[in-house]
Amino acid sequence: MKLLDTRQYLDMRREAFKNNGATPNPNADYDLTLWDTTRNVDWQKELIGGTAQYNDLQASVYGGNTNTQYLIGAGYHRETTVFPAGFNDQKGSVHFNISNISPDKKFKILLSGVYTVDNNKLSDYDLTDQALKLPPNAPKLYTEDGSLNWAPNAAGATTWQYNNPAAMLLLGYKTITNNLVSNAVLSYEVIPHLQLKSSFGYTNMQTNGLQTIPLEVQDPSTWSYKQRSTTFANGNIHSWIIEPQMSYSRTIKKGEITVLVGATIQQNGSSGQEIVASGFNSDLVMEDIASATTITPYTRANSVYKYAAIFSRFNFNWNDKYLVNLTSRRDGSSRFGPANQFHNFGAIGLGWLFSNERIVIRTLPFLSYGKLRASYGTTGNDQVGDYTFMDLYNSANTGVPYLGTVGIGPGSIFTPDLAWEETKKLEAGLELGFLKDRILFTSSFYRNRSSNQLLDYPLPAITGFTSVHKNLAAVVQNLGWEFECRTENIHGKDFRWTSSFNLSMNRNKLVSGTPGLSAYYQSRIGHPLSSQFVYHFLGVDPFTGLYQVADNHGGPTTAPNPLTDATVLIDLTPRFYGGFQNSISYKGIQLDFLFQFTKQPVWQQYLYNYMPGFFTSSSGSNQPVTVLNRWQQPGDVKPIQKFSQDYSVNKAWNNAQQSDQSYGDASYIRLKNMSLSCQLPSRWKKKLRLQNARVYAQGQNLLTITRFQGLDPENKSPTNLPPLRVITLGVQTTL
Repeated sequence: MKLLDTRQYLDMRREAFKNNGATPNPNADYDLTLWDTTRNVDWQKELIGGTAQYNDLQASVYGGNTNTQYLIGAGYHRETTVFPAGFNDQKGSVHFNISNISPDKKFKILLSGVYTVDNNKLSDYDLTDQALKLPPNAPKLYTEDGSLNWAPNAAGATTWQYNNPAAMLLLGYKTITNNLVSNAVLSYEVIPHLQLKSSFGYTNMQTNGLQTIPLEVQDPSTWSYKQRSTTFANGNIHSWIIEPQMSYSRTIKKGEITVLVGATIQQNGSSGQEIVASGFNSDLVMEDIASATTITPYTRANSVYKYAAIFSRFNFNWNDKYLVNLTSRRDGSSRFGPANQFHNFGAIGLGWLFSNERIVIRTLPFLSYGKLRASYGTTGNDQVGDYTFMDLYNSANTGVPYLGTVGIGPGSIFTPDLAWEETKKLEAGLELGFLKDRILFTSSFYRNRSSNQLLDYPLPAITGFTSVHKNLAAVVQNLGWEFECRTENIHGKDFRWTSSFNLSMNRNKLVSGTPGLSAYYQSRIGHPLSSQFVYHFLGVDPFTGLYQVADNHGGPTTAPNPLTDATVLIDLTPRFYGGFQNSISYKGIQLDFLFQFTKQPVWQQYLYNYMPGFFTSSSGSNQPVTVLNRWQQPGDVKPIQKFSQDYSVNKAWNNAQQSDQSYGDASYIRLKNMSLSCQLPSRWKKKLRLQNARVYAQGQNLLTITRFQGLDPENKSPTNLPPLRVITLGVQTTL
């Protein structure tokens, strides 16, 4: 972001005092009274402007014979951050695949597995927020000897009136994760056309981590009452799944029938705990919990989720023209009450390959492929917490035991009728191919309506609970169009060029409500869920220099009523998004690139760090350069209200934040990916005894075209580091 430099920043601060008829306070306004007013630092470059290093190495060996094949591989990955510290993440992995088929071709088996060890020392503290808020004349982060700058001022207080951001870089982070993912698939052809098949999966992820807060990251003047502390955390997630299936396929005259019957049995378990230890006598022993004087259990979790289903599918294909697909299933989840753990779902799909009709072949020879399809069905959602429907009690550990024991308190109330959320899905599509499929076009329309919503139902606090999880009769609709076009522009002996374009337009709205919905949702019936009603912005009052908004009659007001005066509907749903990809090759050289685009609105008032003119320890003070277009004297017509360091302007500022003035355009076009690769000449590969040898260069987030004033239009967050520009150079060889 383009922020104020020191001269502009100090002018803003002094003008704020002038507007309020006040003078800087030597014990509070250190940016004007204590800090070096000639110092000018670009904190974005200082704190988040580094270069991250990325290294990736993959190797594999494969072989076998007609009946048995195998592959064994290993990988190493390491990456750092753009922060000015040695944070890094290292991963090592091994993986394998083994497949076998019996001599009679009836029995098949496939085994695969991946084991990864991840040693993550990346900080979970993002310096982006500080990089945007720090005044450009803020003190140095370090002293001459390299230690943190905690130099006191004339009044005896620390020069940094808020935490030195470099202190956050000394927080210790370490998380070691061991992850195993394995799978087996067995199949056997009992008789011709009848096959039995089953897959087995098992995963296990173990995590052990800690975060240390050494004494040196804190202001030395507070050491008398601050302690070193370490948070120890561990967790384990394990799951298994078994899916047996039986399929039968048969050709009858011009028709082909396929029937599939199967089941799913799945269980997920998770456990973990978090402990805070403090009172260490040295930074060197902070990873040893036995060296702490105080150990406090913080959180503990232990849960099991079970899922089971049976399903069937019937496919019918007549003469490669008419297609029918019928599916049915019965799903069960442990997350619902005993009366509603199981629910039935089903779907029907129809297709017509009209390009195979004789009349189409004769009259439309340029049409190589044409298909119409439509489907309607239901599906379910059980994405609520485990044990949500049950009476639950929580530990009431207040630090003061009663009769030497820790009490318990009610956590949730029994809801035996909690049931599956259901979505009814309608879809239709058209697929076309022209000129022997050198041009492929696909369009589809969908409408999904979700009912029996899993939401919190508010309760009077006198019941002992403020809400209960319940199924509400509200209906939410998601509707949209999706288009895709693939073209083979040039197909020569040495030169090829293909393109792909996709576009999505999606809309969402609350179709109907229920008395159990909150007032927030009730007011949005007929509107998108992401929409909200805001005030209408009237601009800056030319006489007072303060923001003003309109009441429900259109007149100016400084005290709007949110229930009656918020009349402008704002919808933050993206209008459309998509991508444009190209692949160009000439002999052994290949160029690929992808443009990503989005048309979307954004709430952008966060671009301003609190009210321009303020200097606070918690909210920062620097501002984007756009604040310079502000009101300065009576009669001025400006988009930004006057600078001030008095809280009397807070009400006008908040009104503007809740008005349509705070919303802007975050549309963008981004060169998301680009790669250039080159195969070594055949004579070189032959000389080096290589089957394949390729060198390549890749880039991500190389170029962004946008009017958005923030750091990044994709994540739209003022406090998170934007996606990095990544340049990768690599070599790939096959012996």
